[in-house]
Amino acid sequence: MSKLSEMIARLCPNGVEYKRFSEVCFYIRGVTYGKSQEIRNGEDGWKVLRANNITLSTNSLNYDDVKVISKNVKVKPAQLLRKGDILICAGSGSKEHVGKVAYISEDSDYTFGGFMAVVRAQNAGVDTRYLYHVLTSALFINYLKSALNSTTINNLSNSVIGPFEFPLPPLPIQREIVQTLDNFANLTAELTAELAKRKKQYEHYRDMLLNFTGGGRYDKFGDERASPHVEWKRLGEIAEIQRGRVMSKDYLREHTGEFPVYSSQTANEGVFGYIDTYDFDGEYLTWTTDGANAGSVFYHNGKFSITNVCGLVKTNCDVLNVKYLYYWLGANAKKYVSSGMGNPKLMSNVMASIKIPLLSLEEQAALVSILDRFDSLCNSLTEGLPAEIALRKKQYEYYRDKLLSFKEAS
Repeated sequence: MSKLSEMIARLCPNGVEYKRFSEVCFYIRGVTYGKSQEIRNGEDGWKVLRANNITLSTNSLNYDDVKVISKNVKVKPAQLLRKGDILICAGSGSKEHVGKVAYISEDSDYTFGGFMAVVRAQNAGVDTRYLYHVLTSALFINYLKSALNSTTINNLSNSVIGPFEFPLPPLPIQREIVQTLDNFANLTAELTAELAKRKKQYEHYRDMLLNFTGGGRYDKFGDERASPHVEWKRLGEIAEIQRGRVMSKDYLREHTGEFPVYSSQTANEGVFGYIDTYDFDGEYLTWTTDGANAGSVFYHNGKFSITNVCGLVKTNCDVLNVKYLYYWLGANAKKYVSSGMGNPKLMSNVMASIKIPLLSLEEQAALVSILDRFDSLCNSLTEGLPAEIALRKKQYEYYRDKLLSFKEAS
C-alpha cells in the first residue's frame, strides 16, 4: 500500500470528506473602473491583472500587458493579491477562458479587474496549493462545463462556484498530494523555461541571419545601399494580399467538415474550427490583422480558409521562397503593428508596404534549410523539448486527476 493510501486509511477511516466551495473559500471579485481611469504604465497607480495575464496552457501569470489605473479608484485591502491566493478568470467572451487560474506565490501590490476574482481559503484547514490543483483538475473543469451550459452568460459568479463540491482530506494528506503534483509541475516548468531559452536563441540567430542592413550576415554598414546584391521590394509588388471572410461559430457548426479555418488565436495552431469546403489550396502565408496577436505570421500548405481577422499572402515563387518570406516576416512584421485606439492592427495596406530583401533563390533556400532545423527543434510536437513537455503535462494531469479521486496510483 502506498504512503498516501496508508495516510488515508489512518486519517480518514470513513472516507475522504467532501466540502462545498462556499464552506471553505472566500470568492472575491475584482475592481471595476472606466477607460478614463487608466493611466500610463510607470505612473503611480494600481497595477491591474486581467484575464490575458493568465496563460491558459500553463495556468501561470504573465505580465505582458498590465493595465495601470488611477489611485483615485477605490481598491479594498481584500482586492490586493496575497501569497496563497488563486487568481481566476470569472468572466470572458469565451467559455474556455472562464475558470482558468494562476497561483500567487507571494504578496504583491497588484490588484485584479472586474472580470477576475480571487479564491482565498477561509481557514488554515485548506492548503491553497492543494486547492489550486483541484481548480485545474477535470473535477472542476467538468463542473464548470455543466454549470455554464445552463446559461448564455459566461460569468463565474458566487452562485455558480459556491455549490462546487470537492474532496478535502486532512492537511497532511493535502500536503502529500501537493508535494507529488508539484514535483511533476516543477519538472514541466523547468522544461518550459529551457524551451523559452532555446526559442530566444533561435530568434536571435534567425534575426542575425535575416539582418541585411544592420551589421548582419550581408553587410557591415547598416544601409541598404551597402548590400548592392540585395534588392528590396515592397511586398505588394511581389505578392497578392487579401483578407479572409466572416465566419461565425454557428456557420462552423452548420458546415462541419475536415478543412481547417484559421483565425486570430495562437492556441491550437490558430485553428478556429473545421468546415466542409475550403477557400485556398497550396502554400500560403497568413497573418493576424487585429487584436493581441496582430502581426503574428503563419505558414500553411494545404486546403484551408481564414476568417476576417486574418490576411493572406500568395507569393510569386519565381522570386520568393514561401518559407523564406515566412521567416523574414516572422522576424519583422510585428514592427509594423499600430496600436491606435488601444486595438493593435496590421492592416493589408501596411503589410503591402513592407520592404522585403530579395536574395537569390539559392540563398533563400540555404537560409530556410538552417532555420527549418532550428524551428523543428523548438516547435515540433513530435520531437525535442515540446514533445517532452507535452508528455510531462499528460503525466501530471493523469496523476492529478487520479490522486484527487483518491484512487491508489499504480
